[in-house]
Amino acid sequence: MTTLIVVINPTWKMGTILFMIVVSLAFGSSIYSFYYIFCNIFPDDRNAETPPQITMLLKMRNKEELNKEELAIARKTTAFKLTALFTCLFVCLGAYLWNVLPAIYLDSVVTKDGITTSGVVISSSHRKNDIGERKTYMFFDQSGHQYTDYMKADNLDVGDSVNVFYSKSNPVNHKAWKKW
Repeated sequence: MTTLIVVINPTWKMGTILFMIVVSLAFGSSIYSFYYIFCNIFPDDRNAETPPQITMLLKMRNKEELNKEELAIARKTTAFKLTALFTCLFVCLGAYLWNVLPAIYLDSVVTKDGITTSGVVISSSHRKNDIGERKTYMFFDQSGHQYTDYMKADNLDVGDSVNVFYSKSNPVNHKAWKKW
């Protein structure tokens, strides 16, 4: 699901914390599916109806007593181990694709009909959910339309010039980097 959002709108930007929440929900919610599949492939009397990972979280949230012996027994099953492994793999795959697909899309669009121009950093800010400084820059396309965007760069100051490589057909698709 997350990958579909990226493919539909690959220039969508979000903070690091929101990104991790979306990836965790989209790919981590597959615990139920994986556990159901692995319980059917590897039947075992020790398998629980609900994935032990979820049971533990629900009991902790409701401040109920954890039955550590029961949890230890369930954790030894093949279904539990494979569920944990595949969930981790899918979360990592989702995080990787979330970062790589937009970059691939942007590179293909910009290199197809890209134009280089200059931009200027117009502001600097910190956001709660981002790591590092966020620099807002602006540039003009060939027709004189102004575009603004941001990039994370601690080594830029307000007024510094940046190179901007943008798509001639759709300047919203662009990349910026510091001029040397």
